[in-house]
Amino acid sequence: MADFDAPEFIRYAAVPKHSKGPGDAQPTAMQIVKDNDLEGQEALGEHLEPGKLDLLLDLNSLAFVRSFAADFLEKSHGQLNILINNAGVMATPEGCAFNSRVVCVSSMGHRYNEINFDNLNLEGEYEPNKAYSQSKVANIYMANQTERRYSARSLHGLSLHPGGIWDGSGRQVHVADLAEEWKKTPGGAATTMWAAIGRVWERKGGKYLENCQVPGPVRDGYYFLEDGYETWAYDQAKEERLWKVSCELVGVKCE
Repeated sequence: MADFDAPEFIRYAAVPKHSKGPGDAQPTAMQIVKDNDLEGQEALGEHLEPGKLDLLLDLNSLAFVRSFAADFLEKSHGQLNILINNAGVMATPEGCAFNSRVVCVSSMGHRYNEINFDNLNLEGEYEPNKAYSQSKVANIYMANQTERRYSARSLHGLSLHPGGIWDGSGRQVHVADLAEEWKKTPGGAATTMWAAIGRVWERKGGKYLENCQVPGPVRDGYYFLEDGYETWAYDQAKEERLWKVSCELVGVKCE
């Protein structure tokens, strides 16, 4: 059992949580790369081309997803090192979709509400933040179940809150009054990088991360920007229920 209070897990604990702009003390994605002795091995650079680094671009079509997966497996000879699930948007208008290390980018927004298993699509009661929260709880459950089901086969799952990221998310329109609370892109990518390449996570998983740390549960009466997870983040029965429902929805066999 890992000791998540050990020095390697809390090396960033004293770092200010809110960005003061470029050059502040917050870890950035590149700092995580350096801290793991991977400098000079940047993931993108000139490698963003088929066969070296592939992006799954259209998640609205399961047919496209299956086609992409088959093509990727053929080209990679069945090898996948890291999978990062990051939607890149939040609180979208109502609509319908035709519907190693797994990193699921969740959010502190998972704390708004639990998953409504009786109405997953929230038909007749759709509200953007409610739907967003459901999706972020689902991200955590996917990572937790990946760890529970596949860790014995050396596949591990982690979920995380990257922080409020000011650049490119559309939040400038909705929460301009909270500008000082959000991170810039380099700091916002740090926890994702820590989960994806951090050596401390070799052969470990099943945790929800924030600010390059393993947080505890939220306290009673917490301020909405405080760190911590809600009680339902580690509900094994609900994780398993969502896994089974998801398998049914996408038409795959549930192991």
